[in-house]
Amino acid sequence: MPAFGAMPAQPASTEHASSGAITALDERELGTLVVDPCPHLDFNGAGLLYFSSFVVAVDRAEWHLLGKRSGNYATRVRRALFHANVDMGDRLSVRVLASGDEANCCHRAILSTVDDKLLAEIVTHRTTL
Repeated sequence: MPAFGAMPAQPASTEHASSGAITALDERELGTLVVDPCPHLDFNGAGLLYFSSFVVAVDRAEWHLLGKRSGNYATRVRRALFHANVDMGDRLSVRVLASGDEANCCHRAILSTVDDKLLAEIVTHRTTL
């Protein structure tokens, strides 16, 4: 997997674009899931989305897009690059791209608000159980 580059001064903010810091040549889009974070579970006392809630949104998207097949994978490595946070009441758009094969795959999730503000990029390397 390509290494993370330096965090961009101005992250991309349109069309669910990524910063380009983490990409693979053979990526294909699996789909997009819109997630509504829960104010009581996903936000801390300062009103910021917990970092773990970003990862939870990615796992929900993978489960939704891959179905029961996602249970056949074990996570080997997960890396996250955070660009911004989300306000309570905003919805998350989780766009999942995949590369690799059925035995060893890499999922790259681009999280943004539904109005295209880039929030995070999360890359997960998985292998079959």
